[in-house]
Amino acid sequence: METTFFISKNTSVTSKQLENEVIGHACEILQRDILTVVADTKKANEIELVLLDEKNETDAFHILFVSPDKVKVCAKTPLGLMYGVLEISHKILGVQPFWYFMEIPPIKKPFIEWTGFDLTLPDFATDYRGWFVNDELLLDQWEDNGSNEYVWERIYETLLRLGGNVIIPGTDKNSHRHRESAQAMGLIYTHHHAEPLGAEMFARRYPSLKASYEEHFVLFQELWKKALHEQKGTKVIYTLGFRGQGDCPFWSEDLDRQWSAAEKAAVINEIVHLQYHMVKEVDPHAVCSMNIYGEMTELFNLGLLELPDDVIEIWADNGYGKMVSRRQGNHDPRDEVLTNTPKPNQSRGIYYHVAFHDLQASNFLTILPNSPEFVSRELMAVREVKMDKFVLVNTGNIKPHILFLQEIANFWRADYQLRTNQEIILEHVTQYYQNQQEEIQAVYEAYFEAVIRYGTYEDQTAGDEFACYLIRKIIQSWLKQETKIPRLE
Repeated sequence: METTFFISKNTSVTSKQLENEVIGHACEILQRDILTVVADTKKANEIELVLLDEKNETDAFHILFVSPDKVKVCAKTPLGLMYGVLEISHKILGVQPFWYFMEIPPIKKPFIEWTGFDLTLPDFATDYRGWFVNDELLLDQWEDNGSNEYVWERIYETLLRLGGNVIIPGTDKNSHRHRESAQAMGLIYTHHHAEPLGAEMFARRYPSLKASYEEHFVLFQELWKKALHEQKGTKVIYTLGFRGQGDCPFWSEDLDRQWSAAEKAAVINEIVHLQYHMVKEVDPHAVCSMNIYGEMTELFNLGLLELPDDVIEIWADNGYGKMVSRRQGNHDPRDEVLTNTPKPNQSRGIYYHVAFHDLQASNFLTILPNSPEFVSRELMAVREVKMDKFVLVNTGNIKPHILFLQEIANFWRADYQLRTNQEIILEHVTQYYQNQQEEIQAVYEAYFEAVIRYGTYEDQTAGDEFACYLIRKIIQSWLKQETKIPRLE
C-alpha cells in the first residue's frame, strides 16, 4: 500500500470545525507555510484537522495517513491541533521556530514527499509554559502586513512553536487589548504581578485618588469584579496578589506610615483570600497563582504569607537569571528562593528573566550578560526542587533574546539535561546561520567573557542599561551640585 503524501501547491488545509478560532488560525498558518515552501503542483489532496469529541484535556495529537489524498491531524483540544500543525510545519516543511524574528525564509522545494507520520507532542515536565512580553516600547509602533496585530500574532505563533501555552501579552492597556487575540490562537491568558486578576490599574481608573486599599477597598473590589466578568468563560490563569501602582511595594507609596512586616502581610493575606473566593465563585475549577516576587520573598521567608493550598506559587529570579530575590536600588538581600520548603503537594513555578528593565544594570536591548551554561545550571536547580510546574519567561522584543528563549523552551521538556555554553551556542548558530558559523559562535562565546562584572557574585554582570544609568546619575548629581554620587554604590 502506498504511504506517501505529496505536499504541493494543490494541498489544502481544511477542517469541519472552522468556527473555532484556534482551529481556523491553525489552518491558516499551515496553508501559508505550504504555499511559502513548495513551488510546484501535483494532484490535489487534503490535510484535515479533526477535533475529537472526547472529554479529555490533554493537548496530545496524532497524525493519521488515510490515503495519498488525505492526511488527518487529530487531537482532543484545539490547542492540540495547533501543536500538530506547527510540528508538521517544522519537521516536514522545515520552518524554524523563530523564522519570523530571525528573518529566515524556509528553503524552497518543488514539492515534499511526506512518508513519516509518527509526529507527537513532546513530553513536557512543565505544565504551564509561557512568556511575559514586556516590551511595549519596541512593539507598540511596529506594524507588518499593515497592522500591529500581525506582529503580535507572530509572537503568539512563535511561542506555540516552542510548545508554550501561556502568555502575558504586555501590561496595562496592552495586556487587555491583546487578551482575546492571544486566546484565539490557543494560549492561556494570565496577568502581570502588578495587575492582580487582570483588572484595570486603580491609578488609571481613579487618577485623583490615593491608591490605598484601606481607604478605597470598595473601588478596588469593583475593579476586580469587572475584570472577572470580562474574562469569565475564557482560558485564564488568575494571578492573585497586591502591589503598588508602579510595580513596587504598596507601602512605598504611603510615606505617612511606618509599616511592620506583619502589617504588610496582613493586608496581602486579606486581599489574596478575598480574590481567591471571588475567582472560585465565577469558576470553581479556575487555576490561580501568586508571584512571590521582590518584597514578597522576604515576607514569605518570615512565615507571614498565608496562601490557599491550591494556589501555584510563582518564585522569581533577581532579574539576572539567579534564583535569589531582586535588588531594589542598593538594597540587595539576595534572599534564597530554592531552599524554601514547600507545603505538602504545593505546586510551584518560576518567573524568569531573559530581559529585565530595572534602570540600573540590566539587559533590555541586548542579550542576557550571564552565560547560557549559568542559566542551564539555574534551571536544573529549579527542576531539582520541583519548582517547574509553571515557567513564565520575561522577555522583551523577541529577537535579542532568542538564544535563551530557545534554551528555556528546551527546559520545559522532561528530557532536559545540563548543557554547556558551547553546546547551547552551537545549536543556535547552526540552526539560524548558514554561513561563517565558526566565526559567529566565537563572537557569542566572547560576548559572555567581555561583560562588565560589578560585584563578587557570578550573576552580578552589567547589561546595556548600565551605561544609561551611569550617565543619568552623573548628570543628576551635577545638576544638584553634589560632590559625591551615592547612587552609584
